[in-house]
Amino acid sequence: MMSVFRRSHDPFWDMEGRGAKRTRIRAKLVSDLAFAVAIVACGLTAAAWIRVLAPVLLQKLGLA
Repeated sequence: MMSVFRRSHDPFWDMEGRGAKRTRIRAKLVSDLAFAVAIVACGLTAAAWIRVLAPVLLQKLGLA
């Protein structure tokens, strides 16, 4: 399972030019940032649903 989190290593990294390295780093940064934004969005969505549904569920269960 931990092999999923290992970064793959390109054996030809040193043979590529600066532009290719910059493009790869930028693509990795953008993908990591997009993943982080997606995680935050899912958390905020879950929090909003809990905030809306919690009073209804507590009332239905007779706890409020």
